Amino acid sequence: MEKEENIKKGTIEDLKKIISTRGKNQLAQIECIGSWQKLYLQITDELYSQEPPTVERLKLLQVQTNDFLIAVRDVTKDIRGKKADLPDDFLKTEQEYIKKFENLQTVIQQKIELRNEPTPEPEQQWHHPIFKNRESLNLFFDFMAEGEIREYRAECSFIYRMMHEKERPGLIHDHVKPGMFRDWINDIENDFPGKYPITGGLKTWDSLGTNHREKRYSRLKKNIANNNSI
Repeated sequence: MEKEENIKKGTIEDLKKIISTRGKNQLAQIECIGSWQKLYLQITDELYSQEPPTVERLKLLQVQTNDFLIAVRDVTKDIRGKKADLPDDFLKTEQEYIKKFENLQTVIQQKIELRNEPTPEPEQQWHHPIFKNRESLNLFFDFMAEGEIREYRAECSFIYRMMHEKERPGLIHDHVKPGMFRDWINDIENDFPGKYPITGGLKTWDSLGTNHREKRYSRLKKNIANNNSI
């Protein structure tokens, strides 16, 4: 409330009175510029305070800023129309404050528009112990769902070697070693063709005979990429 009362003391009507009745008086000019400065500082202090003003308050500041510009332009125009002499330094300061308040108009309008925008729902961050993103996980499940019966260990070995070692950048977290991947896939509840607990190590890339699996992998990856980029 104190800020609002202070702004009221420097109302547009007071500025009009100062300019129109004592325009030739040097003291009046100093008081006038002081009123401009006071109002400008009060508005900027509120705009950039640690507690941002509400939309309703921004609209009030917008009205005060607009009224100020109208008053200064109209009153000084009226003084010139009456052929009142205003010193160059006063006219220069007047133009500086007109520019400052025009900038305030822009800032306040931007803040109003920003505050009126709906707050977007925060996206849930992707956290998975094995895969870097959701699309990679989907690719894994799609690949395993088409896996060859009796070749379960080879299927698991291929998908790990392909996504961890061959893809650049990899689709499986760098720190995930073959044993960690094996333990994870043993623990998940999904039933894949020929699934059984893997107790030994994963097969190496050279021992897999990968041509047909690479074709399946590429096809499934392309299908996912049509909707989501991996």
